[in-house]
Amino acid sequence: MAIQLENIKLMASQRLTDHDDGGGHMSGAEIVDGNVNNLYPDISRMDRVYGRVSLRKSFAFIDTNDTSVYSGAHAVVSVPAEDPNVSVCLFETGNPTDQRAAARDFIESYVTLGPRMSAWLWGDQPAGSRTIVLFASVKADLPDVGSVLSLFNNKDKSDEQQQYMRITNVKAEIRSFTIMVGDKEVTFERKIITLGIGNPLAHTFIGVEIHNNDAESTNVYTTMVSDAAKYYGVMLPKAPFAKGDISLPVKSIFTHLVPSAQGESPMVDLSPGEAGPVFGSGTGFSLSLPSQHFASGVQINVGRAIKPGTLTISRPSAVPALLEDNGDGIIMAGSQQWGTIDYGLGTVTFAGVSNHRASATLACVIGVAVPMLPNSAMVKVELASRGYNWTMILEPPPLPGTLKVDYRAQGKWFRLTDKGKGELVPETAGAGTGQINYTTGSVSLTCGALPDVGSAILYLWGNPIECIDIAGSTTVEIPELKHTLKKKPVKPGSLNLDWNTGIDPTDGATLIAKITDDGNGNLVGDGAGWIRYSTGELGWRATKLPADGENYEITYKQYPIREGSVSPTGSGLVSLTLPDGDIEPGSVAFAVPVTLGSFIHVYRVVDDGNGHLSAPGFSKKQSVSHATWPGSCSIGGFSGTINYLTGAVTLDLTTISGSETWKEPWYKKWTYTNSYFDLQYLLRYKDPQTVPVSWTGSSSLVTYSYRLTAASSSAGTETLPVPNYIIQLLPAAGYAIQPGSVAFRWQGALYIDRKGKLYRNPSTVTGVGALAGTIDYSTGSCACTVSGNGSPEVVIESLVACIGKQQSLSISFRTPGAPLRPGSINLVGSAVDGSPISLIADFDGRIGGAGGEGLVNYEQGIVTINFGEQVADSPAFAGQAWYDPADVKEGKVFKPMGAMAETINYGCVVYSYIPLDAELIGLDPVRLPTDGRVPIVRRGDVVVVHNAATETLTTSIAAGSSVTLAREPDSIDLYDSATVSLRVESTKYELVGAELTFAEGFDPNAYTLPIVVNNRIEDMALVSDADITGRVTLANGLSHAYPQENTFVSSALIFGDLQARLHGLFDQKTWTNVWSDSLIGDGCIASYNEINFPAVVTNAGAVAERWALIFDSSEHFKIVGENYGVVGDGYITKDCNPVNPATNKPYFFFDYRGFGQGWVAGNVLRFTTEGASPPIWAVRTTLQGPATEPNDQFTIQIRGDAE
Repeated sequence: MAIQLENIKLMASQRLTDHDDGGGHMSGAEIVDGNVNNLYPDISRMDRVYGRVSLRKSFAFIDTNDTSVYSGAHAVVSVPAEDPNVSVCLFETGNPTDQRAAARDFIESYVTLGPRMSAWLWGDQPAGSRTIVLFASVKADLPDVGSVLSLFNNKDKSDEQQQYMRITNVKAEIRSFTIMVGDKEVTFERKIITLGIGNPLAHTFIGVEIHNNDAESTNVYTTMVSDAAKYYGVMLPKAPFAKGDISLPVKSIFTHLVPSAQGESPMVDLSPGEAGPVFGSGTGFSLSLPSQHFASGVQINVGRAIKPGTLTISRPSAVPALLEDNGDGIIMAGSQQWGTIDYGLGTVTFAGVSNHRASATLACVIGVAVPMLPNSAMVKVELASRGYNWTMILEPPPLPGTLKVDYRAQGKWFRLTDKGKGELVPETAGAGTGQINYTTGSVSLTCGALPDVGSAILYLWGNPIECIDIAGSTTVEIPELKHTLKKKPVKPGSLNLDWNTGIDPTDGATLIAKITDDGNGNLVGDGAGWIRYSTGELGWRATKLPADGENYEITYKQYPIREGSVSPTGSGLVSLTLPDGDIEPGSVAFAVPVTLGSFIHVYRVVDDGNGHLSAPGFSKKQSVSHATWPGSCSIGGFSGTINYLTGAVTLDLTTISGSETWKEPWYKKWTYTNSYFDLQYLLRYKDPQTVPVSWTGSSSLVTYSYRLTAASSSAGTETLPVPNYIIQLLPAAGYAIQPGSVAFRWQGALYIDRKGKLYRNPSTVTGVGALAGTIDYSTGSCACTVSGNGSPEVVIESLVACIGKQQSLSISFRTPGAPLRPGSINLVGSAVDGSPISLIADFDGRIGGAGGEGLVNYEQGIVTINFGEQVADSPAFAGQAWYDPADVKEGKVFKPMGAMAETINYGCVVYSYIPLDAELIGLDPVRLPTDGRVPIVRRGDVVVVHNAATETLTTSIAAGSSVTLAREPDSIDLYDSATVSLRVESTKYELVGAELTFAEGFDPNAYTLPIVVNNRIEDMALVSDADITGRVTLANGLSHAYPQENTFVSSALIFGDLQARLHGLFDQKTWTNVWSDSLIGDGCIASYNEINFPAVVTNAGAVAERWALIFDSSEHFKIVGENYGVVGDGYITKDCNPVNPATNKPYFFFDYRGFGQGWVAGNVLRFTTEGASPPIWAVRTTLQGPATEPNDQFTIQIRGDAE
């Protein structure tokens, strides 16, 4: 039979409620068009105040007693609710029997559980708290405002407790902690993270005490967006659509799925930079692990960062014998994963490994993760340029392992990173791919989703701060000890140092080492060194070190001194006279401050005892002429004379000379034509320049000390506990040590640096070592305590030096959350000339102030800034790389100026959406998008563009009469004035022109005249693109013109062809209680004759179900459905046609003649039926706000084609 309008129905589910068991099977109750509260109840006042989500399940039902096909069936929300605070959308779960609890879980699967977070709850977090406190490694990333975490108690156990929580505020600080490890005090640092959360904790979540073991398990998990559900709804046009249009502007492609309330989260002291890649140093590093524990969760701590792809663990006596780093953070044994590597922290953590011990040797290239403010570039995504594939040439080319590319699609940010192999790897599976050429800087990017129009492709890459590996080029002398005697000046030739170096193994005698002063400023003996008699300063390098617990014994002779200061006369040739005359030769000392360019150096002048004065030169990691440019200087000393009898002194400062080296910065205009900001600049450096330096200034107050000849000496004795040994790591001026890069061996021990301190022999388990000294990164000077009895030679394992300080001309970044409160962005820093940078954004997104200008996209959290200022145009600018006459506006041009990267910080206020109580609103908003909205159209969907216009037929109508409608329709509905529908078979019309002809059997007296015609025009089209700005692009142009009024764009929930069927019929010897779609075990001797007596279903009776006829005798069987249970029984001597009580039609029909003979107890006949009644879940979301329509409605339309 043909499918008529009355055969297409919307049926209610078992329970139209918001209880957990709402929904379920299809019932026999039809949802009648136009009836009040036919699907949803009224909206209460509390719903209007707090917000509410109501879920209802219904079924599109083709009610015919045959299997006629309803082709291309789909459902749309054709007319929205008129109340702007009420939205409706459709979705499907694919389960015809599921209930509201399952549908809710399906919706909430937008956010699913991700990997463990590298952080731990610090102590128990009490139920009811809206704040949680975590601790993490210092290098751990902070979660973004608006992101979601999950906490567990007793995960995967019967008493498991879990809660998802959305972050509303983030604060972090670095703290030092001291714990006992064995009998040693261990000091370490942790990042303390305080998180504000939207909903209070439902349980007390168990935490741990502070620790420094990064392998410790945690009950804090990250989450990821799976976006499993797709939603369908109706969109309103922004403007009329013209015939042929393929790009349709709509007000929004989103609908509200869950109500939310907005809050604010201030974010301060943020840096636009981040850690760079591991910069390898040295040729190789190894650790001997004589009895290493291998088990899941066990960690090896190398103590330094590890260069990706270089680590191996050799285990000759174990299987597997070799473990290797694959360069992507995974330890592999052949093709099997054995654990993970955190390259920045230098830790190896085993996973999935059976518990055992083995002797092993770990080898790798160690180094340091260099912090950096990345180079950045942005390309704006515009409607004309939008696509999946993007190319870019980055200048300068990225350092391997530093490139990060961010793009935004459907309101979510996705990141791809370069692992150092030339490939871009997505952090979220399916987010895209790409390649990078490190030589040319060319990048190709393929996005996993179309970027949003108005957003940007953000490139961040590094060339760290001029880093150099000097581990292999540095020769370090035996460590030096320094000391200043309590009494001075010292009589030349009078100093002796003695110390106990241990016991002679041959005779048990105490071994004494000795150093003496040769009277000429040199220390000789069991070591070598120097002494300044006038100041009492001395230093020595001992070839034999003291035994544990021993001291240095020092004896010498000292004379009383005279001290004072004097303002010298002259400029280059300084003259002065010391009072009292008759000065002891060799006792004179001067401190002479000399100004050189931008700094003052104090020369220390010493007396050789023969009337000659001299001051040594110096080197500094700063050029004399250009203090803010990368550079250095090496300046010589000067000499002078003294008359010991008269005290007359001459110092010749004119001999001060040397050289300085610098690299001059220059600014280049960024020439990419589609940048996010009109002007962007690149910082470049010219080749190094070395020029001579000579002193041209004057000196200031000179201080002096000396002794008189007539003064008598006195004996001095000192017992000196072994002081810190001074190890000088830097070979030359112009360098500074990169913190975290130091590793050297001395006296049989390994020393590493952390935060300016040196630690000895860090544990491979905890990473903790004994505090063993300090390091000055600017000079490379290490002060080490004596420990061990090994060689005094120093062997460098890792050492990275850096030159200069990083500058930035332009920066682009995204904030740790979005949207931002307008006017809340502010940025501060220092320019290279020392002037302050202070920038503030206005409400339109323009950033200005002292030292720069830029733009901010508040909705997406994208910021781009150029550092510099607007200056009057000048002919002097012509020819400079940054200058372009086209940039001059109103006589002014933007002149770039570098900003010191380490000084740049910013703050902002992020809008956060406060989650509401899940029990009150009906869904857990924490597991849904932050703003509660979901897209209702995507690329590849089908939309229906439609417009309905009503016209009243005022002319007389009768059977056989014709009426010309105002426009040619695609479909019509006829109603009388009492809203009674005219049956379809009572009308005929032809779409020739717009003529409607009434059938001969039409009786106008049966209706309340006049008749109203609902005249519909429509287009169905495939969506080729849907952008969050509200633009839906179709694969084909519209065939009609549409006014804005009463026009809607509805996305279609597609069912396909609807037709009942029975399939998968097979017999099975024994019923196993397993609902399998294929045979389990043997078949039966008997079988049903499906060829001659095919089973029959109808659209009206069939349901989606797996069935089993389970025999309990040779003739009798039970009729069992997987979901419906036992619905009846039957005999092979009678037709089998159990009735579907929802429709009063049989679920299916089996002719008794097809059963035959041979059935036995335990046999089963299995088959599956499909109904013509797909389920539809509808979501009605009520936002906070007053009612605007006392009687409101929306329309769901079931659509398709039938003969």
